[in-house]
Amino acid sequence: MFDDQISSARDRVVEPVGQIIDRVNSFFREVVNTQTNTDDRVSSTEKILRDAVKGLQDANNEVQAAESNAVQKYNAAEKALKDAIPKLGLTNVSPVDYDIILTRMLEPVARRYWEEYSVKPRVEEFNAKQRLLAALDNIALVITDVLSKSQSLTVAINQVKNEREAKANAEAKARAEAEAKARAEAEAKVRAEAEAKVRAEAEAKVRAEAEAKVRAEAEARAKTAELMTKAGVKPTPVYTPEMVKSAQASLAAVGAMVLNRAPGMLQLSTAAEGVLTTTSELAGSIAGAVWRGAIALAEAATVSTAGATVSALVMGFWPTEAGKGSDKLYGRDIVMFGFQANLIAAGKVSISPEMHSVDLPVRGSLVMENGQQQVRLVKTSIGGVPASVPVLKAVRDEKTGLDRITLPTVGGTPSRTILINPAPVGPTAPPHTGNSSPAPVTPVHTGTTVKQADSIVTTSFPADYLKELQDFIYWQPDATGSGVEAIYVMLSSPRDMPGKVSGKGQQVGDGWLSKAGQELGSPVPSQIADKLRGREFASFDSFRKAFWQEVGNDPALSKQFKNQNKTNIKNGKSPFVRESERVGGRQRFELHHVKQIKDNGAVYDVDNLSITTPRRHIEIHKEGK
Repeated sequence: MFDDQISSARDRVVEPVGQIIDRVNSFFREVVNTQTNTDDRVSSTEKILRDAVKGLQDANNEVQAAESNAVQKYNAAEKALKDAIPKLGLTNVSPVDYDIILTRMLEPVARRYWEEYSVKPRVEEFNAKQRLLAALDNIALVITDVLSKSQSLTVAINQVKNEREAKANAEAKARAEAEAKARAEAEAKVRAEAEAKVRAEAEAKVRAEAEAKVRAEAEARAKTAELMTKAGVKPTPVYTPEMVKSAQASLAAVGAMVLNRAPGMLQLSTAAEGVLTTTSELAGSIAGAVWRGAIALAEAATVSTAGATVSALVMGFWPTEAGKGSDKLYGRDIVMFGFQANLIAAGKVSISPEMHSVDLPVRGSLVMENGQQQVRLVKTSIGGVPASVPVLKAVRDEKTGLDRITLPTVGGTPSRTILINPAPVGPTAPPHTGNSSPAPVTPVHTGTTVKQADSIVTTSFPADYLKELQDFIYWQPDATGSGVEAIYVMLSSPRDMPGKVSGKGQQVGDGWLSKAGQELGSPVPSQIADKLRGREFASFDSFRKAFWQEVGNDPALSKQFKNQNKTNIKNGKSPFVRESERVGGRQRFELHHVKQIKDNGAVYDVDNLSITTPRRHIEIHKEGK
């Protein structure tokens, strides 16, 4: 019974006494270190705690003595019991039966022996344990008292420390405030003088910055004006209603070739059917195709075939749904294609406003192939394709406010006049408001879809087909409005424009093409002229195909050809010439304009056409005929 109570009493001792005393001693050291024992609250609490600690040490000594005594009494009782059991014949008896046997069976002498040597030591053991239990209960109370007094000392120490800290802070604050006041008074005078100086300097700086800004803006305007003047670019005029009316009439006139002032954008211009200005997304796609084509051609190897160059198709034009089934040749009536000149320069040349011409590594042309209008880029400086492209300046028409660029007659191309509407369009155009000044609006073309080629493939191409290659560069304000950008414009060949057939032709007989290699070649047969007269064609290519098909359908003419050539002309292809009349890749009969297109020769007048061999065709042009 006592063992369980003693164990429970030991559990109530929450912490070893030595550990408690060590912690309390740390409190005493803190009192000394912080010098808080000079305060009566701390010193009195410290004294009380020291007395409590002494009591704890005494109680601990008492517990240790009681534990030692209890152990001795337990060992003595166990030894006495061990000695008595064999003497009393209890060796094989269960301890629970000792009292029964001793009471009933043993003699009085034996019972007295049992009580003297077994019961009495056990009673002394129980008394010792009872004293130990009392000592343990006492030390638990003493520990609680010591811990409580330790807490009281901690509170007193913290209270004194806080008060001292608050006092020190207050004194420091007072000193700081006094020092700050002194400094403030000392600095006030200096500051007042400095502020006056700073104000004067700031005012001078503001004046200087304002003057510098005015100068910079004036210099920027002057620089921009100088750059615009050098590039031949005039600012957008202030339009009057009369100017707008005249400009609108010019922009919509039959055969008018028009471009917009559209910084950073690409343009497709049709013959009197408006201008298509690309969106930013489409502009990026088209520009990428032009750039890739220009790079591929600029870096392509030269060809060995005489009279040939390297070319690539980079995009084509398709009619939109709105253009299908109408009498408009949407997708085949593009007369100009304009874009940033740096794309076709391919990083090989720089273009500046003072230039009158630029040698480009690549040039472009709008061509008609298989009934579809496409953009063909060609490598220059080989096959007789010149690299020089004129840089032209616009002339302002004061009546309409429009700019005019006149293309001179070059090679096989006639002179042309281009109208440029200087009223900005696109993202850089100023927003329209109710108070906006009037300005001419270029008709918008919506009937054509532009698609870039699936891949850029360079191929050899007869340079003679590019006699009417016509392009130019002009300048317009860039998207920032503070600079200029060079715009490259390629034009379609007159032979790629739609037209109606006219002329009577001549009577021919057997051996019709026998003179194709002589003089100006063989004439167009009158019966073929009768078949074609009055018919309209989208391009000279389509006319050429129809011409040979009609020859194939004419018995008197078709019988003059061998079977292979009969098949060719039936399919609209020109027949092959003798090998002696072939030049490089040019192996078939060709149509020659007697009066060249550059001299305003009629494209679709059969009386202005003759049939020649490639060799004779080249000779005619060399002779200037």
